Amino acid sequence: MPRRDLQRLINGHDWYGFLALDNFDEVVSRIKMMIGNGQPYTWVATNEAFGLRAEVRASMVAEKISVETSPHDDGTPRGHVWVCDTYGVWGVSTTAPDQASARDGGKSTCVFLNFERTCYGEKLTIEHYVLAGDRVCWVIALEAARDGAS
Repeated sequence: MPRRDLQRLINGHDWYGFLALDNFDEVVSRIKMMIGNGQPYTWVATNEAFGLRAEVRASMVAEKISVETSPHDDGTPRGHVWVCDTYGVWGVSTTAPDQASARDGGKSTCVFLNFERTCYGEKLTIEHYVLAGDRVCWVIALEAARDGAS
């Protein structure tokens, strides 16, 4: 039985928290549930280093979602998920064993996720830091289903 704090994530409800090894499988499953079946989405990115100008890519489709859980060369456990979509590749990784370690481990382990359903649809917000130390925010928002109607 999954931990109670992850039940909302597993059931497709709103959930927020830090990416860690102890919730990695559930987060990956949720990403696959959200965009893994060809659902079109809009991907928006901002980066502190570039003055928070938004980069927007509409009508993206995930072509492949890959997962790697092999340890680093020094033996440190890690989880990495990346999405190959219509435009390119994006992904996140963690070496933090639990959410407290991710939160308190500094910029290198801090990957904050927020899955939410709104009146406009489902979206995932990911806040994390690039190696240079700048904060990056990505929003992946499902687009309305296309039924051929104009």
